[in-house]
Amino acid sequence: MDTVSDMARGAADWLKRLWPLLLILGAGGFIFAMGWHRYLTLEHLAGNRETLRAFGQIGRRRAFWAHAVFGACSLSLFLFFVGAAPYVMEQAY
Repeated sequence: MDTVSDMARGAADWLKRLWPLLLILGAGGFIFAMGWHRYLTLEHLAGNRETLRAFGQIGRRRAFWAHAVFGACSLSLFLFFVGAAPYVMEQAY
């Protein structure tokens, strides 16, 4: 029979595993509560078309490599924190 401390430990383990998801949901709720989601529409992007095109004039090659490096860094950090960290911690002990 499980004791209360075993059940609490199980709940703590679930929170340790799900904290990235809770962080993303919390950030999304904060963005929605502040009303910033109104700026993430196609109409708003169409209204700022000239500004966005000006950013594109810095050079397609430079923009491509900046985007590629940023995406690779973001992907590697995501995979490390979400996927690899629990596996590494299990193997270490």
